[in-house]
Amino acid sequence: MLENIFNTKKPGKIELLEGEKEKEIVLKLETTDKPFALIKIGDAKKFQREKLGGNYQYVTSPEKKTVFQGINDNEDINLLLGSRSFYEGWDSNRPNVINMINIGGKEAKKFVLQSIGRGVRIEPVKGKRKRLPENDTNKNRLLETLFIFATDKNSIASIFETIEEQKTKAEELKGIFKNTPHFELYIPKYEEEEPRNNFVKFNISEQTKENIREYIKEFNKNLLLLKHDISLENLNLLLEKIDDDNFFQIKEDNVYNDMDFLFNKLISHTAVKNKKFSGLKELEDEIIHFKHIKISNLETENVELLNSEIEDVKTGKKKEAEFRELKIKNIAKHYYLPLIYSRKEKIDYINHIIVNESEVKFIQALEKYISRENISSEWMFKLWTKKLEYRTFTEKITDTENFSLISSFGLKKEIIIKLYS
Repeated sequence: MLENIFNTKKPGKIELLEGEKEKEIVLKLETTDKPFALIKIGDAKKFQREKLGGNYQYVTSPEKKTVFQGINDNEDINLLLGSRSFYEGWDSNRPNVINMINIGGKEAKKFVLQSIGRGVRIEPVKGKRKRLPENDTNKNRLLETLFIFATDKNSIASIFETIEEQKTKAEELKGIFKNTPHFELYIPKYEEEEPRNNFVKFNISEQTKENIREYIKEFNKNLLLLKHDISLENLNLLLEKIDDDNFFQIKEDNVYNDMDFLFNKLISHTAVKNKKFSGLKELEDEIIHFKHIKISNLETENVELLNSEIEDVKTGKKKEAEFRELKIKNIAKHYYLPLIYSRKEKIDYINHIIVNESEVKFIQALEKYISRENISSEWMFKLWTKKLEYRTFTEKITDTENFSLISSFGLKKEIIIKLYS
């Protein structure tokens, strides 16, 4: 307890250090120079006078620098104490226990929800949201979990109520409509290709490739079948490919330490049946994702503002508009209007819009091309979404396929498909 929480092996009296003037109080034990806690509050002097009293030695600092702003890098701070200071304006992957003390009533629902949102992020390697740290050979590590406690059961009930409210509060955007053309539109059809020979190369480091080959050699077929609960057909297919260097794309960043996990990933990779273009069909009701564009976690006035900007573009008052990270545009060749895309990939208050950087660049380049070239009017384009639409005219697509698809389609059944991975 002393080492893990208080950063020392010896007990001692608590000392108070000054952080940002009148806003922060830093706590440490006298037996170490490493602080263990930070109190961030609106009036630090009043809190010290009324709650802490004069029983602690107080050490002032001439620097008056903030400790809170460096909380991600300061691993010594193990406890954060405060009130509304923690519910907005900061982002950290360090907290994994939140204790709501006399908080959670109806008047504090926004505070509770946003505080939980500031809880633990899965980021064992800085900048990479992977489940396992790099070079860690221990497998089956538990996912990091956010623990939430409260001083009374009513607070906990209010927390759950708030979360459920936010889940169901999402609402559709107003003003999005289908841009109905005066000509027929066609979409591509695909069918599974037999035999399964033309595999997409699997990205893997050179050392990992050798490790998985050795792993497979250590087992006979029956053991592999039992251990991984797979079909003989899929196993035989992998065994045919595993020693073929053309099956792999060497990328030294793609390191796997868990061979069981990698084996199953390779089985899934080879089990996917390639799709080949088999023709075109007339568009019916396959394009639906614009009906599912919803917003959540926005204040009422912001929802009204966003809907107002969309309406202005829809009615022609504006050619384009902006809302936070969003661009709202009227592009005549798009299947639904207005077209909405985000300048940031990470956006949590709207779904089913264009967020991928390569897709945004495609849209921008296409818009420039349309403006300067005299091209046929009998075509349109849109983004196919994997979950809502792509499955409607292809057979099963597995989660191992990482792609997005922007397609243009026209009256003469000419189709241009642009793939980004």
